[in-house]
Amino acid sequence: MVKIRIGALDYPVKWMDDDWKEDTNAEGVHYPQKELKIAINGSDPTRTLIHEVMHAISNQCCLRLKEEQIHPLAIMLTRALKDAKLLKDVMVPK
Repeated sequence: MVKIRIGALDYPVKWMDDDWKEDTNAEGVHYPQKELKIAINGSDPTRTLIHEVMHAISNQCCLRLKEEQIHPLAIMLTRALKDAKLLKDVMVPK
């Protein structure tokens, strides 16, 4: 299992099929101090992973960023890093 260290916490990354979704529009979810869940069939798993990492950072730093703030930031950060060839698409387990 892949883990991402954010601050002092290790977040397991769980790749999920569509059955887990609590919100039909969600492609990922961040559970504070627990885990990150990313949809296998999502439109852009790399962006979704960055999005959920940003939620975890916001939580750990007490930034209280809202979904309306994180969503465009994750899109722009993912695009900037991909365009600069500093980020490759994540390998989604089969």
